[in-house]
Amino acid sequence: MKFKYDKKKVLIYLAVILFALIILYFFSSDNCGTDKSCFNKNTKKCTLSKLTMESQGNILSYEIRGRSGNDCIVNVKMLKLSEGTPVDITNKLEGKSMVCKIKKGFTTNFLENLDKTLNSCTGPLKESMLELIIEKLYALIIQNIGKIAVELQDVLKPTK
Repeated sequence: MKFKYDKKKVLIYLAVILFALIILYFFSSDNCGTDKSCFNKNTKKCTLSKLTMESQGNILSYEIRGRSGNDCIVNVKMLKLSEGTPVDITNKLEGKSMVCKIKKGFTTNFLENLDKTLNSCTGPLKESMLELIIEKLYALIIQNIGKIAVELQDVLKPTK
């Protein structure tokens, strides 16, 4: 019993399979799990990868999305805030994300220096974080307005 096959169809199927394998190879990401060193290493090379990290009871998700010009694109998402976090803060941060563009050649650990790279991030998570900082600063100023006014008067008094 002989099998008949169409050479064109076989070549097309092989080409599709080869193309799919190439796509999987180049676009699959390295799941670092909870390994920070794996993720930091991949950040320096801008290799596609994912990390879920717990920091002070908060659970964050990081994903290196690839390059855009000379920048490495990293998505940061606040998955869950620590137990006992006030509801208003939880509502402002939980489930929100931001996209960070890390400059090529960034040599320090991204995860430990997020505060230094925050200026290169945009998105609802960053906006909510800044909003909370402004609210806290405003509350501190209002709480200490009397002291600030007295010190300001002393500074502004003309000297004789």
